[in-house]
Amino acid sequence: MDDTSPERPEQQVNIEFSFNASHILTDAEIRQAVDEIGLIGGDYKPEYAKYASYELHASEYAEKLVYVNEITGHVEMPTQGDEISIEPGSTVKLYTSETINLPGNMLAQVIALGQLFAVGLSAGSTYVDPGSRGEIYLSLTNVTNRALRIPVGCPIGRAVFFALGSYAQVQHGGPETRRGIKLRVGVPELSITKPQSVREPTSLTTRLALHKLSIYLLLGLVIGLAWATIGRPIGNDFLNVAIGTSLPKALRFIVPPLILGFIAFLSKDLRSTLKQIFQVLAKKVAAWFSNLPD
Repeated sequence: MDDTSPERPEQQVNIEFSFNASHILTDAEIRQAVDEIGLIGGDYKPEYAKYASYELHASEYAEKLVYVNEITGHVEMPTQGDEISIEPGSTVKLYTSETINLPGNMLAQVIALGQLFAVGLSAGSTYVDPGSRGEIYLSLTNVTNRALRIPVGCPIGRAVFFALGSYAQVQHGGPETRRGIKLRVGVPELSITKPQSVREPTSLTTRLALHKLSIYLLLGLVIGLAWATIGRPIGNDFLNVAIGTSLPKALRFIVPPLILGFIAFLSKDLRSTLKQIFQVLAKKVAAWFSNLPD
C-alpha cells in the first residue's frame, strides 16, 4: 500500500507501515518492518528472520494451569536450572522472549515448531490481531508419562506476518484488553477399581530388590549346607574352631544365610522394599480388623 492508502480509523496503534499488496512478509520485509516500526521487540535478533517467518524462543517465564475449586486459573512457574519443566499431564503457558507490535494493517499467526509435537507436547497456535502489541505465549500440554524440560532460549515457534489490503476497522487494544477465559471443570470421578493384592508393591525396583534378597539367602543356604556336611574334626583344635566343625550342624546350616541376609539388608534398596512391604501388610491388617463385625 502506498501514500494513497485508505483512511485509517481512530482506534489504532500509532505505528505505520506501507505495503504494495496483500501478502505474507518475507524475511527481508520482516527485518525492514523491525527497523522502521519495531515490529518485533524484546530479545529480537535479525538472523532469526528466516524464509517467510520469524523464529520465536522460550523465555524464563511460564504459567501453569491450575484448578481453583471448579474454576481454571494460572500461576507462575519458577525455572529449574534455566529450564522450564512440564510435568506429565500439565498444561503451561510458555511466553516467548520476543514481543510483537503490529500496525493496524497487519496480523500474525504463531505456530509451534514440529519438534515440540515429536517429543510428546501438544501445542496450540496463537492468532495475533491487528494492532496487538506486547508479549505472546504458546500453550503446551505434556501428553507423556515423564517430565519434559524446555531450556530457556530454546526455539519453540514461528511467527508468520500477513500484510492486509487495508487497516482493520477495529484494532486490538493491547495486553490490558486481552480476554481471560475461566472455565468450570467437573469433579474428578472416584476410581472403583479393586485394589491389587498384598503382593504389591510390584514396581521394577521392588522386584529387583526381592530377587537380590532371594539370591543372598539361596547362596547362604548352599554355603550352610556345605558347612554342615563337613566331615570329622581334622585333629587341630584351632582349625576346628576356625572352620566350625565343633559347632552343631543345625547352627552351621543357619548362620551363613543369616550373615548374607544381613549384608543384603544393609543395601538401601532392600530396606526400602521391606519398609514398603510392611506398610502394605499393615494396611491390609488394619482393613481386615475394621471389617470385623461388632
